[in-house]
Amino acid sequence: MQSGELSGDAQAAFEGIAAALSAALEVSEFRRKMVVCSQVALQGLLRRATDVKGVYFAFCDLGGQQVCSVVKGEVVEGKEPAEVGKSVSTSSKIQTQAVQPGGTGPIVGFLGVSSAVVEQAEIRLHADTAWDILQDVADTLANVATALTAEGLMMDQSSSDYTAREV
Repeated sequence: MQSGELSGDAQAAFEGIAAALSAALEVSEFRRKMVVCSQVALQGLLRRATDVKGVYFAFCDLGGQQVCSVVKGEVVEGKEPAEVGKSVSTSSKIQTQAVQPGGTGPIVGFLGVSSAVVEQAEIRLHADTAWDILQDVADTLANVATALTAEGLMMDQSSSDYTAREV
């Protein structure tokens, strides 16, 4: 956003609003891309970990509450079922795994499954447990988050207007 007509305090306010809107757009675009990637990752998790019947991916809101963004398979039951767009009530019935780049970076989101699945996981000689697979998917999504952050804000250029300009 640019404006050549403003000066002084008006220009500073305009630039502050533009910076806030840009930051909000960047966060929403990052989360949109993470939701798309997590849908694929969670579907893969369900194929690999056959004992997992349902899994969700959640972001934290400003208050630190997990808000469900994707549910795959059966609904994960906590105090209330995990539903897209609603807060996830964590309880002893849900086991979560943080999606955290490098294991020490900021937490991007959480994967959640039924605690019963994790508790029943047996050590296997030739296959990963459900918990191992959940951690593997969390690591993969953390790598995706790192790549998306490095990519920065790149507006979706799949519209027909963009295609027409390129021809």
